[in-house]
Amino acid sequence: MMKRMLSLGTPSSRFIKNLLLCCVLMIFLPMLLVVLGFSDVVGMGYAEEKNADQKEERKYENIKARKRQAVGKKCASKLEEVQKIFGGEAPPRIEQLRAMAGQLQVYLDSSCASSYEKSQVYNLLGFVYYSLDNYTKSVVNYRAMVAEPDVDDRQKADTHYTLGQLYMVLEDYKNASRQLEIWMKSSGVVSGDGKVLLAQAYYHLDRKKESLILVDEAVDGAKEKGSLPKEGW
Repeated sequence: MMKRMLSLGTPSSRFIKNLLLCCVLMIFLPMLLVVLGFSDVVGMGYAEEKNADQKEERKYENIKARKRQAVGKKCASKLEEVQKIFGGEAPPRIEQLRAMAGQLQVYLDSSCASSYEKSQVYNLLGFVYYSLDNYTKSVVNYRAMVAEPDVDDRQKADTHYTLGQLYMVLEDYKNASRQLEIWMKSSGVVSGDGKVLLAQAYYHLDRKKESLILVDEAVDGAKEKGSLPKEGW
């Protein structure tokens, strides 16, 4: 047990950036499908253990019965321009990211006017500022995203997880734990990685008993699926 507790710490920046990149790139396919006329697109989001847990019951299993939010053609065409920069062979340059942040801010007041469209722009802004190492502005925009009344429910839950990661990078463990607790309550499937991340926040808040319980749950969950617990758990 002591070994597990000593292994708890701040997650690597590279690991978090990879997750954020995966999340932000996943918003483009649904938007492009809407532009092409396919309105029945799946809810957007990501999960660290999506493949392993896809057969489990989720709170959002009835999402097909709900009226889906859509990005309008005007907004989607603007955001597609951003996608081309992210989808290039080379990563965006600093000057491109800065220009992108300015363009996205303009879209909030012009091309992307609905609440749902704004949530997607805030999502992109959050990632752009993360890429610029401006974690504070990244948090501000992700929080603005989840505050939009028409944000996609599943994407909102995933973004609380992202906020938890960012607060961990900022060493703001109190807010990190709050965001991860919200994520755990709103997400249908709680990954082992998520439990360990919250355990790390609890550890730094001197809530070691709760931290150890979460780590044990993550390890036991991996064993039940026939997997080896990840290194560092």
